This record gives sequence, structure tokens and C-alpha cells, in this order.
Amino acid sequence: MYTWPSATILGQYICYREPDLCGKVILELGSGTSIPGILAAKLNAAEVILSDNILEPKCLDICRKAIELNGVGDRVKVVGLTWGIIDETVAGLPKLDLILGSDCFYDKEDYEDIFATVSHLIDRNPSAEFWTTYQIRNCDHALLLARLLREWNLEAALVPAGDLKAAADNDIADVENSRPTVEMIIICRG
Repeated sequence: MYTWPSATILGQYICYREPDLCGKVILELGSGTSIPGILAAKLNAAEVILSDNILEPKCLDICRKAIELNGVGDRVKVVGLTWGIIDETVAGLPKLDLILGSDCFYDKEDYEDIFATVSHLIDRNPSAEFWTTYQIRNCDHALLLARLLREWNLEAALVPAGDLKAAADNDIADVENSRPTVEMIIICRG
């Protein structure tokens, strides 16, 4: 499994926003290598739920291994959650304060399902935000995101590159000069 640059940058932003995580219940969508969620747990989130596609058991096993290797099993669990499917797993989630997602916006065919899932979660948790980083892969990406935000009655604020650069002050990533281009938005109910 590969760790995308978006995960590293979201992880750095999470470290930058450490005081905002203390005592929070956090869900990470499409966790993969689980860097953002594990960091949130290490930074005193009360509970973190890592999730990945229920049809990809190897991804879920990688999440479990990340929990084990990082010694955070006391407050991190794994669930199989497939974007666009609102089932008993989604219904059984606790009250969420924050939703994380790094590079979920990879395949345009998944965007609608991601928005359906995020919209449902924010409806159930009106004060929750979705912090997401993504790599700009094509010129119509922003137009598609804008259309879906309107359709799902969600708002997004672009996190300024300067804030991401401040989060990366430890030189793990050079956000302003990095290739590929990674952006971050914070989504909430409109």
C-alpha cells in the first residue's frame, strides 16, 4: 500500500491543529495506511474510527496493523465502510466531531458516493467538519467539487497554502513547491 502525499500533508495539519483534537471523536474515511487517524489518536483524540472499503479486507487489515504498531488500540477501532452505502455500520457510528479524508477524491466516479456519505454524516453530526486533502490531477476537479458541494448543500473553505506550510514547518513536505499539487478544504453544512 502506498502513502499518498495528501495523507502526509493532512497529518501535518492535524499536528498543527493539535489543541482542536483533544477529547474529540474522529472518523477517517478511506484510511489506507491510517496516518491522519493514528496521528489524531496520538494527539489525544478521545476515539478514532478508521474506515475503508468493506470489500477490501486487505485495506482493513492494514488499518488494524497500524493500530497495533502504534499502540493506540485503546482508543482506535476499524470499521468497513463503503462510500455511498448508508448501512448499519454507518448508523452505528458514535456522535462525531470531525471527519478526516486524505486523497479520497482520487477517482471522479467515487465523488458522488463520498459526498453522499459525508452529507449523511454531517446531517447526523451538524457541528462536524470534514477535513480533506487531495491531489489536483485534472483541470475539471474544482468544477466537479463545486457542483457537488452545491447539490449536497455543503460549503467548503480552502485552507490557504500558508496554513499548510505552517503545518509543515518541520520540513517533512514543502507544500508551496511540492509536485504534485495538494490542496485542503474543510467541508461543513451550508
